[in-house]
Amino acid sequence: IYRISLFMKVLLNWFLVASLFAASPKAAFADVSGLTPCKDSAVFKKRLDGSVKKLQARLANYTEGTPAYLALEQQIDQTKARFAKYGDKGLLCGADGLPH
Repeated sequence: IYRISLFMKVLLNWFLVASLFAASPKAAFADVSGLTPCKDSAVFKKRLDGSVKKLQARLANYTEGTPAYLALEQQIDQTKARFAKYGDKGLLCGADGLPH
């Protein structure tokens, strides 16, 4: 019985050590996977500008102060905030400018 419990202790220790190495966080290397930080991506910025430009074009169709106009203004602010969050959180973007 003593040999079995000693063997189990050794086996458990090896399992714990192996799981610690397997579960330790790895550094993310964006250049390895072809991804770039969104805040540095020109395509990401171009997507932001395109989205805002489309919303502003729709905004021109409405009179200032109307509910539709105010809703579009709010949507523009939300779009800018969303893109800013993506950049600030350190998300990585692909060649298409979308976060991954």
